[in-house]
Parts: sequence; structure tokens; C-alpha cells
Amino acid sequence: MKIMYKGLLAICFVAVELAFMTVLMSVGGGSLGVLQFLFLTMLIAVAASLAISFASDRFTGLLKTLRSPKVLALMAVVGVLDIGVAQLLLTIGSVGSNPSVAGIVYRSWVIIMALLSPVLLRNRISRMQGAAIALGFVGIYIVAAHGSLVGISTAQLPYIAAVLGAALCVAIANLAIKRYNADTVGSVVVFNLASLGFAAVLLLATHQAASFQIPLPALAAAVFLGAVTYGVGNVAYMYSLKRLNHMMVGSITLAVPFLTVLLSFALLGTAIKLYYIGAAALIGGAIFLQSRASSRAPVRTTRSLMEQMQIFDITGAFINTKSEAIEEMVGGGNRALAIKLDEPYSSDDHSKVFEKHGCIAFTDRAPHEEVRKDEVEFIRDMLGVGEDQTALIGMGNPDRLETALNEFYSQRKGAGSAQLPS
Repeated sequence: MKIMYKGLLAICFVAVELAFMTVLMSVGGGSLGVLQFLFLTMLIAVAASLAISFASDRFTGLLKTLRSPKVLALMAVVGVLDIGVAQLLLTIGSVGSNPSVAGIVYRSWVIIMALLSPVLLRNRISRMQGAAIALGFVGIYIVAAHGSLVGISTAQLPYIAAVLGAALCVAIANLAIKRYNADTVGSVVVFNLASLGFAAVLLLATHQAASFQIPLPALAAAVFLGAVTYGVGNVAYMYSLKRLNHMMVGSITLAVPFLTVLLSFALLGTAIKLYYIGAAALIGGAIFLQSRASSRAPVRTTRSLMEQMQIFDITGAFINTKSEAIEEMVGGGNRALAIKLDEPYSSDDHSKVFEKHGCIAFTDRAPHEEVRKDEVEFIRDMLGVGEDQTALIGMGNPDRLETALNEFYSQRKGAGSAQLPS
């Protein structure tokens, strides 16, 4: 199966299982207690993610993460934000309001991520993407305000604020995951371990003990969230987030509230109100616009020549590389960037330009010897490279890469070469 399709299949699975999240948090947090439910869920999540690490033969990646203090600290902070703090706030919001409202408002992390993306990832946001963001905000506001255009009720405000806080944590964590490259399965294990520690600290700080008298509904909810959502689901989500355009991934997860409303109605008897449908239509419109506007590979904002050349971030093509050389070149905060040439370019004139800036470069027509065939096909698919075009790929420090790509482009433009697409 092609890498692109694997990523899409993974995020579709995630969208379905996430539809249960706020419903299960409402059930578990309401019957067991918010902190006790968080601790139980994280305990199960740690066991599940360790089992996945062994089963998928990725334990070496986990050990590498544990041996690097810098990577371990970063992944721990990201994990606590993405899971521990986010679940705590989302459970409070789900119990205090209702799962349907919490599920839809929580999706604002997609919009927040898009707003922060140009700053933290240096990815360009087009006007159509901006329109999609605005449309999504209107839909979320209508639900949060209970169908009113005037404002949110005072009683609901603290719970809506808690859910928005969870959304902000998840947005920041997602951008950190996208920006910093570490082993996918190993990162999920660290996320869950850090979040378990976070829950334990909160229990101690509030002088509470982990409850062992667990109602069956709370136990079932914790098992599903821990094993499926924070175990299998998180691995699948990180795979798709790193492989695909994060705007595309976010757009697909915006479909989750539609499923959450139906599940909340079926399991809890929550009423489906008319303004839910209106908000869902607006969010659906946002998804449609986003899918039309987002290229498969994110486009970088560049400091020069931005109107004449597009630089694509294709780091996701190499997240599961078996090559130590490639892993070193795209690991940590390094990136793999590419441009499209409107000609079947096969020269090696670019080598000296990139080597001068401490980077490596190659083309899809003559790839690096340790780059796999399916990775080359994925890159061509991401960029939409035609038979009469060539993808020039660079690896290394992103700022140096942009300088080298600009320098290469300037030299070829001065020599009368074929124009790059704007």
C-alpha cells in the first residue's frame, strides 16, 4: 500500500475512535472522578503503548529516546500537554457542559494550529485556508453559545474555557510533534508515561488516592481511551501527522464532532438541536475549503523569492527511514525541503551549493542511495511531480536549506533555466 494511502487510512481510523472521546470522558469522569479517571486511563495507556512498542519491534527507537535527555524532556512536556493536561481540561468541560458541545468546541485546536503554523512551522496559510478558519470559528461559536449570536451563557463559560484550554494545549503539542522528529512509537510511550506521572502528582497534591472501587462504565471507558485512543490511536495519529500535511490531517479530524453528536445521542440520549446542524454545516464547509486549499505537502514561508519559488516541507517522507545517515540529516529540528523544477533535471550542479551550507541534496531522478523507492514515489505524489518535472530535495538545517535553495534558484534563473512554479 502506498505511503499516502497508509497515512489517510490511519487518520480516518483516528477520526472514528476520537468520536467516542468526550462521551467516554463524560461517563468516566462523572462516575469515578476526574483525577482518578485520568490516572486509571494513563495507567492503561502506558501498558498498551509498551505492548505496541514490543509488538511492532520499535523498542530500539524507544531506548534511543530514553537515552537522549533533550529529546526525552521535550517529548515529556509535549506528552503532558497533548494528553495529561488536555484530557483533564476536556473531561472537566465534558462533565460540566455536555459531550456534543465539548466535542465540537474541542475541534478548535485545528483552527488554533492553523493560526500558529506560520510562526512555529513557517508554513504559509493561503486566503482560502484563512476563510476556512473563519468559517470553522463561526460554527464553533454557534455551538458554544447554544445557537445564540449574542453570547455564551455565564454558567457554561468556565466549561467552555476549559475545553478551549485543552484545544490550545493540543494545538501547541501537534506543532511541536510536526516540527521535532523523534521515533513515533517511542514518543507515544513517553507521552503516556509523562501523563501518568502528571496524574499521580495531581492526586498527591490534592490529597486524593487512586480509587480501586471502579464502576464498570468508568472501567470500560478507561480501557477504550487508554488502549485504543492513547495507544493504537496515538501511534496512528502521529504516523499520519508526520507523513501528511498537518492542515489536511486537521481538516479530517474536524469530522469528529458529527460522529460525537450521533454517539452522544445514541449512548446518553443527548438531544440533537437544530443549531448543531447549522454549526455542523459551517464546519463541513470549512473542511471542504481546507481540502481544496491545502497542498499535500506544506509550503514554507521563505525570506526571499517567495513569489517566484515554492519550497515544500517533505520531512514526513522519511520518518520511518532505516538509514542512519538520513535519520541524522532529518532528525531533531532538521528538515527535508524540496522544490519542483519544470524540466527533467539530472545534473549534479546543486551539490556544491548545498555542501557549502552544510546540507545534502539530490533529485527524485537520482536519489540518495539510502532513500527507498517508496519514499521517492511518496515525494513525487506529495508534490504532484509530473513526468517532465523534477523534485530537488535538500536535507539539513531548515534555514541553511532555504538559503541554499534560494541560491540555487537564483543561479539557474540567471542562466536562463526553466522557471519554477509560483
